[in-house]
Amino acid sequence: MSDPLWINAGIGTLVGNATIEADDETLTIASHGLNDGDAVFVDTLTGGAVGVLFEDTVYFVRDATTNTFTLAGAEGGNVKMFTSDGTANVYTAVPRYAANELRRAQAMFLTPESSTARFGSREGVRPHSLPQVSVAGTTWTVHDLVAVVDPRTTPATGPYIVQHLEESGAIDPADATNDRIDALDLQIQDDDEDASGFRRARVVYVAGTPGVSPSPPALTTASLRLATILVPANGTPAPSIDTLGRFTVASGGIVPVRDATELNSSARYAGMAAYRQDNDTLVIWDGNAWQIMAAVHVPEIVTFTSSGSFVKANYPWGRYVVVEVVGGGGGGGGAEAGNGSTTAAAAGGGGGGGYARKVIAFADLAGSETVTVGAGGAGGAAGDNNGSAGGTSSFGSHCSATGGSGGAGSAASTASSFAAGGFGGSGSGGDVNADGGDGTNGFRAGGEVFAVGAGGNSHLSGVTRSGGSTQGANGLSGAQYGGGGSGGHNRANAGGTTNRSGGNGADGVVIVTVY
Repeated sequence: MSDPLWINAGIGTLVGNATIEADDETLTIASHGLNDGDAVFVDTLTGGAVGVLFEDTVYFVRDATTNTFTLAGAEGGNVKMFTSDGTANVYTAVPRYAANELRRAQAMFLTPESSTARFGSREGVRPHSLPQVSVAGTTWTVHDLVAVVDPRTTPATGPYIVQHLEESGAIDPADATNDRIDALDLQIQDDDEDASGFRRARVVYVAGTPGVSPSPPALTTASLRLATILVPANGTPAPSIDTLGRFTVASGGIVPVRDATELNSSARYAGMAAYRQDNDTLVIWDGNAWQIMAAVHVPEIVTFTSSGSFVKANYPWGRYVVVEVVGGGGGGGGAEAGNGSTTAAAAGGGGGGGYARKVIAFADLAGSETVTVGAGGAGGAAGDNNGSAGGTSSFGSHCSATGGSGGAGSAASTASSFAAGGFGGSGSGGDVNADGGDGTNGFRAGGEVFAVGAGGNSHLSGVTRSGGSTQGANGLSGAQYGGGGSGGHNRANAGGTTNRSGGNGADGVVIVTVY
């Protein structure tokens, strides 16, 4: 057992020696000068005062007249009852603070919890590196601890700070058939508040009821639950800790909680902080919700190379995301076959996909965001055919990037001409929006190839330049992610007599980095 914080005011001036009348509970001191509500101490007790009044205990005057008064254990409380006459010296008390007044005042230094009990505080055990309760065999042990217990008997009761020295006890024998859940409660007994005759805090062991799916016993009156104990049927395996009571800290401190269920549900203030052990996050109440302010998680990168969904619930520790979207690259143009001696063809390259980057708070995300990845545009079919445009990539409605357009095809000819490269796509909705690079033009002059259209770059890809044999070649595919395909070509005087296709554009991408 242990003593919570009680008033211990000093003894002041001697008022006088009081004669106690058991028939009407009055104390008589001629012209005592006391008023209702005055705090007093007593000593030198005789007769019926012994066992009813105690030294070093504050009492409060009631029913004062010029020469008589009665005493109560709390201001405005019940009158102390005497079974026989007696005497007692009566002294003024200084300073005048009742135990519940001190408890209400110390709520300043304790974490609040109830929005209706303004003097109340969050109940719990002060955190320690070791648990407050352990079980070995059939013995439970409550270790040294400091705790806050707030019975809230009345709005003016105030919280109790309890220091409790280590104590052990026996677990009741197991049921032969069913499991059982027992409990250990830290109970406040305060005669001033509950007429229990005690001023103490004690550990109460409560055996539960065996059952197929047993439940913990009801909380003991005016108690803080320290732990529950699982007692398996027939004692096999040995009893073990089922749950441990929650923590509390000083006002303004960071409260450790095992999961979201232990976060304050009321009396929250903007700036209140807690540390969630289940997901290693520091959360702060911003006035509307618990916001994750820090996490031990390394940022996680989620790369979508095909369309899908981003599900917020998969990242309970997330605070915000950085989204990057790249549209698909455009396809390069195709080149017509020449006559192998005097004609040539040089097609244009496809444009690169656009780019957008956006930072989005987790609170602004839907539960599931649709992710669309734009496909690369097809290269122009073999011959004088244009390439196709790349598709648009997007992340929900937050940001998007269009694909690059296709490069122009090229007919075989002895004339000089350009085959236009495709334009780069563009980003929109992002904090940063950028265009993809344009595909370059194909160029022939006097029946010879001077330049083959290169595929334009995206923000996340390089440029694709055409290669191939001395005769000619198909275009090359665009570089990841979102690069445009290069154009096909045929050379004169080198036997370039085969229709050439343009290179396909590279698919886009959506990259989500979760912080």
